[in-house]
Amino acid sequence: MLSSAKVVRYDLATILIYLSNQNLNTMKQLLLILSIALLTIGNAISQNRYSEDELTWHEGIIILISDETPITGIVYSEHENGQLEWEGNYKAGKKDGLFRYWYESGQLSEEENYKAGKKDGEHKQWYKNGQLSDKTNFKDGEKDGVNRSWYENGQLSEERNYKAGKKDGLWTGWHENGQSQYVKNYKDGVPTSVKEWDKNGNLTKDE
Repeated sequence: MLSSAKVVRYDLATILIYLSNQNLNTMKQLLLILSIALLTIGNAISQNRYSEDELTWHEGIIILISDETPITGIVYSEHENGQLEWEGNYKAGKKDGLFRYWYESGQLSEEENYKAGKKDGEHKQWYKNGQLSDKTNFKDGEKDGVNRSWYENGQLSEERNYKAGKKDGLWTGWHENGQSQYVKNYKDGVPTSVKEWDKNGNLTKDE
């Protein structure tokens, strides 16, 4: 039986013999394809990937069960049907980078970003029909800036403003039929004015 090293040598020899029989342009094209293939293989090998079952939590970080070392790489989990349930990047045992989640159907359900274990950047969620349901911005683990939510039919339901995790500025809500539901103003988390309407447009609160 041939060893893997011998097989690799024979494969490379076959490629070189083939290349020697080609014209210069064809050789350049094939060498480019070969280089890209080798880089892809190298990246796949260098990227650590772990099943959730291989890991456990210890003092706020995620570690390998086998040797108790904090992990750096991609962690994933699967639904019972084999479909990917979620995957995300960890660095030194903490969430760092993009995390994505899927329904059992394969439809994307959620995307969020982390930096050194804290939510940082855009967080999106989707309904099972693919309609965007929520878009929230985070900075250093706190909600910050304009955040929006939608009904399953695509109608905007809320538009909210945060500053360093506190409600701050204008908050606006709509009923599913598009009619205004409320308009609120906040300062440092405290409401300064509130107006509310029913689905028919009748004012129900004015403070």
